[in-house]
Amino acid sequence: MQQALGSCRKTIPSTISSYIKSGQPRQALALYQKLKEDGHTPTDGHTITGLLQACAILKDSEKGLAFHEAASRAGLLASDHAVGGAVVYMYAQCGSLSRAQQAFDSLPFRNAITWNALMTGYVEHGHYNQVLDYAAYMQLEGISLDYVTYLCVLKASGSLGATDKVCELHSEISRRGLLEKYPSLGSTLLDVYAKCGLLTRAQEVFDKLRMRDIVLWTTLISGYVENGHAAPAMKCLEEMQLEGVALDAVAFVCISKACGMLEARDKGREMHSEIARMGLLKKNFVVGSTLVDMYVKCGLLAYAREVFDKLPVRNVITWTTLIAGYAEGGNGEEALNCYDQMQSEGLSPNPVTIVCGLKACGTIGAASKGQAIHAEIERRRLLKTDILVANTLIHMYARCGLLATAQEVFDRLLAPDIVSWNALITGYVESGYFKEAVKVYEQMQSKAVPPNAITYLSVLKACGCVGATEKGIEIHKEIAQKGFLESDLLVGNTLVEMYAKCGSPALAQQVFRKLPAKDVISWNALLAGHAQVGESASVFQMFDEMLGAGFTPDPITFMSVLNACSRTGLYDKSNMYFESMSKEYGLAPHLEHHTCMIDLFTKVGRLNEAMSLVKKMPFSPDFSTWHTVLDACKDWGNMELGMQAFEHAMHFNNPEVVID
Repeated sequence: MQQALGSCRKTIPSTISSYIKSGQPRQALALYQKLKEDGHTPTDGHTITGLLQACAILKDSEKGLAFHEAASRAGLLASDHAVGGAVVYMYAQCGSLSRAQQAFDSLPFRNAITWNALMTGYVEHGHYNQVLDYAAYMQLEGISLDYVTYLCVLKASGSLGATDKVCELHSEISRRGLLEKYPSLGSTLLDVYAKCGLLTRAQEVFDKLRMRDIVLWTTLISGYVENGHAAPAMKCLEEMQLEGVALDAVAFVCISKACGMLEARDKGREMHSEIARMGLLKKNFVVGSTLVDMYVKCGLLAYAREVFDKLPVRNVITWTTLIAGYAEGGNGEEALNCYDQMQSEGLSPNPVTIVCGLKACGTIGAASKGQAIHAEIERRRLLKTDILVANTLIHMYARCGLLATAQEVFDRLLAPDIVSWNALITGYVESGYFKEAVKVYEQMQSKAVPPNAITYLSVLKACGCVGATEKGIEIHKEIAQKGFLESDLLVGNTLVEMYAKCGSPALAQQVFRKLPAKDVISWNALLAGHAQVGESASVFQMFDEMLGAGFTPDPITFMSVLNACSRTGLYDKSNMYFESMSKEYGLAPHLEHHTCMIDLFTKVGRLNEAMSLVKKMPFSPDFSTWHTVLDACKDWGNMELGMQAFEHAMHFNNPEVVID
C-alpha cells in the first residue's frame, strides 16, 4: 500500500476506479485513508466520485455523508455532474431515499445521470410509481431517456403490472435502436414480459437476442413455468440443449417444476440423474426440495422419499411436501409417520403441514391422532387465524364420524365461510344424517351465505335420500335462477338423481331434457328413476334413446335395465342384455348383475338356470344370493335344489363346513 501511495499520487482517481471495477471498494477507501493520514486529502471530482461509489457498494452512508460534505465544501456539486449523480446514487443505494431526494433537489442542474441515480434507488426499494413520475418529469425538463432510464422504467412498470406501459416502452426502445446497442435492455424486457405473463412477447424478444446464455434461457423457461405453461418450457429445454448450453441449478429447478406439472416421469428421472451426477443434491437445497416436489406431483412417492432421505438439510417445507404427497395419495399412515418424524427432529409443523396431517387422519379414520393435532391447533390459536386449518379440522372429524365434534368446531368459528358450511353439510350427508344436512343448509341460508356447486350437490343428495321432494323443488328453483344447470353438469345430474330417488321420474325427465349437455351419468340417473318406480317400458325406451344418441352404457346402466327386466319377469330380454354386456360392450358383469339375473330366474321358476349361474359366477356368492335361491325352491317346491341351497347358506354360519 505504501509503495502504491508513493508512486500513484497522480493516478489516485484511476487507482480508486480500478479498485471499484475489480470489486474491491474497501481497498479504495483504505487508500483514501492512507492518503489522509499522510496529510494529502484529494478533493478532485474523479476521486470523490469513486469514493462515493465505494460507499454505495458497501451501503456505508456515514462515510458517504463525509464525502458528500467534502464535495460540497469543494464546490463540486455545482461544477461536476458526475459528483452530484454519485451523491444521489450513494444515498439511494444505502436506502436513504429522503437524503437522496434532498441531495437531488439541491443540485443546481440535473442531467440524465442524476435522474437515473435517483430512479435506480427508488426501483431497488420498491417505489415504482415514483419512478414512472420521475421519468415523466425528466422528459418535461427536456432530458431524453437513456438506456439506464429505460431499465428503471421497465422494471417499475413490470412490477406494477403496467403491461401497456411495458409494450409502449418496448416500441420506443426498438424505434431508437437501443436493443442492438445495449443487450441489458433485451434481457430486462424478456424478464419483465415473462413475469407479467406476456409470454408471446417474451419469446419474440428472446428470439431476437444475439447472445443467449443460461440466464436468458432460464428467464424464459421460468416465465413459462410460473405461468403454468410447462410444455413450452420443455420445448425451450430441448432447444437450449441443442445449442449446447449447460443447465445450472436455477434451470434444473425450473425444469423439475415443469416435469411435475406435466407428470413427465421419464424426463423427471433423467433430470434427477443429471442433478445427481453434478452433485447438486448435496450442494443446493432448493434443487433437492424441488426434485422431491416433482416426484410427489408425478405420484412417484418412493422416488420422492429416496431423494428426501438424501437431502443434507430438511426443513418444514420439504417435510410438508412429502407429507402432502402421502396424504393426497391416500397413504395416510405414512403421512402421519412423517408428521411425527418431522417433530422428532425438532421441527414445528406450519399451518400447511397441519392441514396435510388432518387430511391424512380423515383418510384413515385416525380420530385420536386428529384430536392430538386439534390440541396443537388450540394451543397455537389457529382456529381464530387460519380458516383453512379450521375447515380441514371440521372435515377430518366428519370423515371420522365424529359429527358432534365437527359441529362444535364449526360453532366456535367467528366467521365461517362457504367451505366451512360445505364441510359440515357434506360430513352429515356422508355419515347418513340427511335431515341434519338439510337443517344446516337452511341455517346457512338464514345467514345469507351464498351456496356454491358443492353445497347444492350435498343438499340435493340429502333431499333424495329422505324423499324431501318439496325442499328439492325449492332448491331446483334457486339452482335454475343462478344458472347452475347451464354451467355445471354435475349439479344437473344430481338434480335428476334427486327427483329419481324421490320417486318423481317425470320431474327427473323434465330436468334431464333441459340439460344443455348430457353424459352417461345423466342417462343413468334417469333410467334408475324409472326403474325404481317400476316403469320398465320407460326404462327400455330411454335405454334405446341413449344408444341412439351415441352414448355407451356402463355397468350402472345395465343394473337399471336388468332390474326393469326382473320386475316384469322378462326372461329372454334379460338374457339378451346380460350377454350384450360382455359381447358388445366389453363389460364384465359385477356381482350385482349376477344377483339380479338370479332373482329373475327364480321369479319365473327357472331354478336350474339360477343354480347354474350361481356356480358359474366369477365371485363367491353371498348369503343373500343363496337365500334368494332357497326361498324360490320353497315357493316352487323343488326340494332337491332347496337342500343344496340350504347347505350353502348354512356355510355362512359355519365356514368350516366344506361343500363339494
